Amino acid sequence: IRAFLRSDIEEGKLYAMKDPRLSRLLPLWLPLFESESISPHFVLVIRNPLEIADSLATRNQFSTEKSLLLWMQHMAAAERHTRHMRRGFIKFKSLLDAPEATVA
Repeated sequence: IRAFLRSDIEEGKLYAMKDPRLSRLLPLWLPLFESESISPHFVLVIRNPLEIADSLATRNQFSTEKSLLLWMQHMAAAERHTRHMRRGFIKFKSLLDAPEATVA
């Protein structure tokens, strides 16, 4: 992680990373953000869990139950690990319908 932060992140630039698994791995990343003087901001994207389950059923052949459990675990971890951090919440549909306005 440190090598990635040092080689791929340029000072003064804005970056975004999207991977639901990051919510569960955030405790590994946070101390490295601090040691590399990176000030993270977090966006938690709220999406209908049944839409996510449908997507995972198509892509990974996951059952609805497994998908909903994964969604719940990722969302709970994201909320918990970013609770005292700079963060915002946005709706997935808003991001698709009006990305610039939603991000602003």
